[in-house]
Amino acid sequence: MRDILYTLALDANDQLVNAVDAVKGQLYYCPECKGEMVSRRSTVQKKGAKRPHYAHRVKNPNCEPESVLHWGFKKLLATRIQGHLDTGEILPIKWRCDTCDAIHADNLLKKAVAVAEELPLGPCQPDIALLDGEGEPVWALEVVVTHQPEEQALEHYRSNHISLARFDLKSDQDLDKATALTLEPDVVDQCTTPRCPTCHRFQRKTWLWVIQAGCWKCGCAMPIAVVEGSDLRGGSTVGPEGFTDEELRIARERGCLIKEQYSRTQGRKYLANSCKECGAFAGQFHMFSQYFAPAAYGELESEKISTGLYCEHCDAEAVENLDWNSEELDAPIHDAKTDDDPDQVEHSVIAPFIPDSQKSKEGFCIRCRTPLVRNRRKPLCSECFYHERIREDMGVEPPEEQQFCHRCGERHPSTRWKPYCRHCFFIAG
Repeated sequence: MRDILYTLALDANDQLVNAVDAVKGQLYYCPECKGEMVSRRSTVQKKGAKRPHYAHRVKNPNCEPESVLHWGFKKLLATRIQGHLDTGEILPIKWRCDTCDAIHADNLLKKAVAVAEELPLGPCQPDIALLDGEGEPVWALEVVVTHQPEEQALEHYRSNHISLARFDLKSDQDLDKATALTLEPDVVDQCTTPRCPTCHRFQRKTWLWVIQAGCWKCGCAMPIAVVEGSDLRGGSTVGPEGFTDEELRIARERGCLIKEQYSRTQGRKYLANSCKECGAFAGQFHMFSQYFAPAAYGELESEKISTGLYCEHCDAEAVENLDWNSEELDAPIHDAKTDDDPDQVEHSVIAPFIPDSQKSKEGFCIRCRTPLVRNRRKPLCSECFYHERIREDMGVEPPEEQQFCHRCGERHPSTRWKPYCRHCFFIAG
């Protein structure tokens, strides 16, 4: 925490006076201990000089500047709110929502008709409470200097649908937060989405991403559909295999070709984003690194469609309980014989499929020289393949000094698909 100075004091009329506005020779008193204070202001503005502040005439070891900062901020904000209520002016408030990650803006006094300080609300007592016409709290404003609100208080706010705004103060200069034209709290528990009926937290939106990408095999346009949502669906991002019927319909309406494909790596069939030209498909393994992450960072054009709601808190607990309650946790890995053929053994763990024609083709990535099993279609490791693909999708030409064959060094206009000359292209694998 930064140094906290006494920058607020009371005058003879019990009015708060900022140290910047203090008059030399006038008496001021500490809001906390009521002791006499003197104004301190450097006459020479030089590097290292302290900003205007107050100091106790007789030092009181039991009076802390943190307490004065907390009290002063609360008084400034409550006085300002009361002034807006008296005149009928709106009080703008803006915050970044932790639930949907959007910027929300509203009128803090939209439902409020009264303000109260330290109002007892059962297990909690917010610093400032805003009340509606029936005397029910609609906003709880907490000022945090050293101690944050307890979980019991947060649960009371959630269960009673009381919006919470928290102002974190680390310095006396943070007093400006109370007088800013638009209030910008550090934490706001308020969102436009409905609350969860179980835990009373705000729910998150499930997003269907339609990403304008290219086929990894032929380079043709290939829209990719990915759902960002609950972990109960198999992960925070899932492919078409985990889509609902409605999500499949929306994705197909936006040009995505989703059909059943067979994965030799996983040894099974599942719905996947497919290329309309060559039939290649984008599997779940590379869905995040090659498509979703670049789209999230703005490197690929995309569209987001809201398809539902979910509670992150309840789903996380459900996933945790599902993991611990699973009967397969303590089950030993064993070989089981199938009903069709008693002599055929089915392993519980499926090993990655590598064709026999490629098992002897051990080589290295032509970009970072990482050892890998490759063929002429995959001369790059997965990490380098991602960077080369992004470079091409963004239309960025490789630097002049990199335009040579990666195998023999001959000058050659390298691209993602032809990183070496024609002769080396056929023998590198």
